[in-house]
Amino acid sequence: MRRGCIATEKVECGGCHCPIKYGERYLLINGEGDVTINPDQANIDFTVKSYTLSIPILASAMDAIVDPTFAIKFNKLGGLAVLNLEGIQTRYENPDEVLNQIAQTPEKEVTSLLQKIYSEPIKEKLISQRIGAIKQA
Repeated sequence: MRRGCIATEKVECGGCHCPIKYGERYLLINGEGDVTINPDQANIDFTVKSYTLSIPILASAMDAIVDPTFAIKFNKLGGLAVLNLEGIQTRYENPDEVLNQIAQTPEKEVTSLLQKIYSEPIKEKLISQRIGAIKQA
């Protein structure tokens, strides 16, 4: 096999022959044991030590993605959202205004705006408030 190419073979899984694909670093098997596409019979839980997530997705610690409200709602659905404690949420009392300003700024001007926004110091008080809001929910 050439480096970086993907080869296909078949393996028995759940009474059928499923193709397996592999490359240099990983092996993917389409199904393990009984194969189903019925969502009532599928379990997508993801467990790390004592934490189980019913949505096997981590929401990225990006200002454009996660704020305390999103983190709370995503957690209630069974996922894990990571809040950027060095981002806009901990630099500004009203981060929504700042995010709207970024969204409305022309592309040619956004770099200088972001530099200005992220030069604002992180406020310890806001870190406590944001974490407290998430924990209270």
